[in-house]
Amino acid sequence: MKCIKIIIEKNMNISELINNYSPNNYHDELIKMLAISVNKITFFLYILISFTFLTILEPFVPFELLLSWFLANFFSLGLRFYLGKKIELAINNNDTINKNKYLKNYIHTASLSGFLWGITAFFPFFYAPDVYLFLTLAILIGFSSGAVVTLGSIFHAYAHYLVLAMAPIFTLLLISGEILYVGTAFGVLMYFSIVLTGAYKYFTYLKTTIILKDELKEMNHSLKGEVVETLHELQTRHYYDNNTGLLNRYKLLEVFKEQHSSSFLLVDIIKFKNINDLYGIQIADELLHNFSTYLLKELNSKIFELYRFSGNEFIILNISKEYHDLGSLAYQLSEQINHVNFALNNNEFTVQIGVTIAIVNSEIDSKLSKANMALNYAKDHKQPWIAYSKDLHLEDHYKNDTKWTKIIKDAIDNDNVIPVFQPIIDREGVKKYECLMRIKHEGKIVTPYYFLDIAKKTHYYHDMTKIMIEKSFKVFQNRENSFSVNVSFEDISNPEVIHFLMQKIDEYKIENQLIIEIVESESIDNFDTVHHLINSLKERGVKIAIDDFGSGYSNFSYLLKLEPDFIKIDGSLIENIDTDMKAYIIVDVITNFSNRIGIEVIAEYVHSEAVYKKLIDLHIDYFQGYYFYEPLLEEELD
Repeated sequence: MKCIKIIIEKNMNISELINNYSPNNYHDELIKMLAISVNKITFFLYILISFTFLTILEPFVPFELLLSWFLANFFSLGLRFYLGKKIELAINNNDTINKNKYLKNYIHTASLSGFLWGITAFFPFFYAPDVYLFLTLAILIGFSSGAVVTLGSIFHAYAHYLVLAMAPIFTLLLISGEILYVGTAFGVLMYFSIVLTGAYKYFTYLKTTIILKDELKEMNHSLKGEVVETLHELQTRHYYDNNTGLLNRYKLLEVFKEQHSSSFLLVDIIKFKNINDLYGIQIADELLHNFSTYLLKELNSKIFELYRFSGNEFIILNISKEYHDLGSLAYQLSEQINHVNFALNNNEFTVQIGVTIAIVNSEIDSKLSKANMALNYAKDHKQPWIAYSKDLHLEDHYKNDTKWTKIIKDAIDNDNVIPVFQPIIDREGVKKYECLMRIKHEGKIVTPYYFLDIAKKTHYYHDMTKIMIEKSFKVFQNRENSFSVNVSFEDISNPEVIHFLMQKIDEYKIENQLIIEIVESESIDNFDTVHHLINSLKERGVKIAIDDFGSGYSNFSYLLKLEPDFIKIDGSLIENIDTDMKAYIIVDVITNFSNRIGIEVIAEYVHSEAVYKKLIDLHIDYFQGYYFYEPLLEEELD
C-alpha cells in the first residue's frame, strides 16, 4: 500500500513501474526517486522564488516574518538535498546500513521542515487572525478528503498554500486598495485551494486504482496463458522422448494402469553398446532415431503404438482388440530388420543391426518384468524372438540368476574368488598350468558352470577377471612354469580390463611365462580389436592361445587372422574321439593344418587312457584333463 501511495503522489503510471522495475529493486528505486526529488535545480529555484517573495513582500510584511520563513525553507530544503544525495549513493553502492540510516534521518527532516514551515505560517496570526479560522476548516476538510494525512502534512499545508497565495493576493489587494481585507480574502482562497487539491488527489487515486485493476487483470490473464503453456511443455517433456519424439516409458506405465489387458512386443537392438562405443553417442542416437522412423513406417498406426522404453528397447503396443497375431509380426520384423541398412552421419556409412523380440500377451500380470525375462531368455538361447510362457519357467531362471548374483557379489567382497591350476603336460611330462576361476561358497569350491554365464550379465564379471589376473600373476611370479589365463571377448572390448592386464604384466615381470587364452566364440565380431591386443601382447613376449577351438564357430581363416601360438581343441571333440570317427577326422584335420602353419595343439578333456592313445596317434603336442590331473589349489602345486 505504501508503494501504491508513493506512485499516486508522484503521478507514476503503473505500467511504467511494471516495465521498468523488477520485483527485487522497485522499492529501492522508489526511495531513490523520492530522495532526489529535491535536486540542485529545485533547491536553487526555491531559493530564487523565496528571495523574490522577500523583495516583493518586504514593504507589506514584517521583515522578521519573511526572514524566518526564508531560513526555515532554506534549512529544510538544504538538509533534504544533502540526505537525498547520501541515500542515492548508498542505494547505488548496495549499502543497506547507510541507506536505512540516512532514510531515517530524511523522514525526521521532512517532519522537521514541516514543523518549521508551520511555525512560520503562524506568524501572520498577529496580523490576520481570521485567516486561521478558515485555514483550520480547510485542514479538517483536507483530512476527510485524504489530502492531509499526517502531522507533517498539516504544517506543509499551512505553509505551502500560504506561499502559493501570498504574492498574488497581496499584489491584488495592493492594487485595489483593500489591504485591510487581506486576512478574509486569504482565508477564502486557502479554503478553496485545499479542497480542490484534496479532490484532485482523491480522483487521481480513483483513476490510478482503476488503471491498476485493469492492468492486474490483464497480467493475470497473461500469466494464466503462460502457466497453461508451461504445463503443456512440461507434460511434453515428461511423456515424450527427446531423441525419437516417441511416447516414453512414463506414458506407457500410465497406459498400463488404465488398460490392464494389453499385449505388446519388447524389441531390443542387439549389441547396441558396441555401436555406441565404436561410433559415439551422436551416431548411436541417430541410429535410434532412424530405427524408430523405420518401425513407424512398418507398423499400422490404427493397430499399434510405438514407445521408446529405454536406451535401445522399444515397445510395440497392440491397441486393437481385433489383432492377435503378434508372433507373425515378431517373425516378420526380426527377418526384415536383419536386411535393412541404416544410413548414418549424412549417408556417410550404413550399419546393419539385429533385434531380439519378446512377446507378452494381455492376460499376463507384471507384463514388463515378464517381458524382460523372456527377452533375456531369447538372448541366452540365441533366439530372434520368443513369446513369454509359464512353460519356460522363466521365474525359476530369474530367481536362480538373482541368487547367484548375490553369491558372486559376496565372493568378491569377501575375497572368495580364487584361481585353481590344472596342469597341461607334453609328451615328456613337462608341466604348464591353466588358471581356472572358482568361488568359495559355504565351505565348498564352486565351478564356473553355476555362475560364469550369470556373472557375464552383470558388472561383476570384469572385477572377477581382474582378480584372476592379479592372483594368478602373484602365484607364478616366483615360479618358472608357464601358465595361461583366460580372457573373453567381453574382457578384450573393455579398455579398463586391458589396461589392468598390461599394467600387471609390467608390474610382475612374468611376460615370458604368460599365455593368454582367448575364448573362441561367436561374440568375436571385431577382429581388429582382438588383433590389436594380440600384437601388443606379443611385443611384450606374451604367447597367445585360442581356447575351445572347434566349438561351433571356428574356421581356419580365424587362425590365419589371429596367428596364435597355441590352439586348444574343444572338449566336445576330444571326449569321444576313441569311439566317434567323425570327431577323430575333424581333430586330425585341425592338427595337421595347425602343425603346417606352426601352431602347437593342446587337447583338453582327456579323461581316459583310450582317448590319450588316440591323441598320441594324431601327434597332439599337449594334453590336459582328469586322466592326468584335476585342478589344484595353490598349496597343492609342486
